[in-house]
Amino acid sequence: MLLMVIAGTEMAKGQGENIIIETTSVKFFGVDFSEVKVYGAKESPAQLLQAFEDINRLFLSEPDKYNFEKLLNRRVSAVSIKAANSVIDYIDREDLIIEDSSYRLDDATIAEVVKFLPVDKEEGVGVVMVAEMLDKTVGQGFYVVVYFSLENKEILGSFRASGKAGGFGLRNYWANTIYNILRKR
Repeated sequence: MLLMVIAGTEMAKGQGENIIIETTSVKFFGVDFSEVKVYGAKESPAQLLQAFEDINRLFLSEPDKYNFEKLLNRRVSAVSIKAANSVIDYIDREDLIIEDSSYRLDDATIAEVVKFLPVDKEEGVGVVMVAEMLDKTVGQGFYVVVYFSLENKEILGSFRASGKAGGFGLRNYWANTIYNILRKR
């Protein structure tokens, strides 16, 4: 295995910290929206939940456009959105849209998201992009990219990323936040 270093602008454990992960490839599980909050949007929770599922489908229908290999600095051996889309059913619709834009995920919540992500126990490293905040007032989406052991779901490292929203339609508007994160790298 090749030793790789990931340097993000802000890590879950501290600013500017490097994460060392010994792997050349990862399995990507899409965007987990289970703890996301939406600020400043006029859409209904039902519309947002449908958009979340549709965003994850883009990783399969437009793999060249939504290619995570450059961002992750390693080969993506498989893409599976089933786990991320399955947790959408558990999102509390009453708490999805909030009135405070300062919401941020803490390390314990991120660990819980990974713990409850229904993925098969096997050798290797998984990556999930955990959606944190979709802020329509500033047109930005905020995420935490998390590397974890597929064997025991231990978090191996993470970094925060944000991208500018844009485009026609609800799905495209928020999908562009991810696309713009990928374009930056």
